[in-house]
Amino acid sequence: MQFPSYDKGTAFAGLNLIRTTVREAEVLAVHAFRKGGAVERTDITEMLNRLSSACHILMCRYLSGYYN
Repeated sequence: MQFPSYDKGTAFAGLNLIRTTVREAEVLAVHAFRKGGAVERTDITEMLNRLSSACHILMCRYLSGYYN
């Protein structure tokens, strides 16, 4: 993963912002659904994790020129 910078373009930085926002929501969901040592509603945390991974794939494809 490369850090966003001005030479990667605003689209890459925007995708990274979406990815990090989703990751923050995932962390908050883990804390919100924690009951003792277990996490309830793992369906929500798993979907947020998959959404974050999808954003990462979009970022990699963008850098490779896939969308040009």
